Amino acid sequence: MSNGDYLFAFRSRAGSLHYTIRAPPHEAIVKLADEDFEVDLSDVKGRDEVASIVATKELTIGEVWVSIPSERLMIFKDGLPYLAKEQWSILAYVRRSPHRVSIRDVSIEVSLEVDEAVRCITYLREIGMLRQDGRDVVPPTHPDATFYTNPDIRRIIDSILNYLFP
Repeated sequence: MSNGDYLFAFRSRAGSLHYTIRAPPHEAIVKLADEDFEVDLSDVKGRDEVASIVATKELTIGEVWVSIPSERLMIFKDGLPYLAKEQWSILAYVRRSPHRVSIRDVSIEVSLEVDEAVRCITYLREIGMLRQDGRDVVPPTHPDATFYTNPDIRRIIDSILNYLFP
């Protein structure tokens, strides 16, 4: 559903819902999943155009699709997942870091209370932007839990961050 400014996507318990983000530079060639047809995104997307596509199944091969969690509402604005300023700051900090970062580190770097950092990181995990390090022996809400950006979509995250923070 959209009101012209925002796109609202809700996944119920049943079924599936996925999204992909197309951010510059548009250098990918994608193949439609159900047809023998390829699209060069550089031919159909403007140099600064950003778009998110939401669908009940992955429509293309050659793009990373992220599953929206069950019973989750996602909001998109200007072609991107709608995130609070703090969430964008966390994503930028985690991506800039040469190694995994703890919730405690995020809290200090982004000047948030630990509980607020947990809330932001939990959402970023749920929408597929962050992953918890598999070596952690603490739950994902513990201040010592560590995270890194999802390697499957790092190129997209980098494109978004470069687009937002040139």
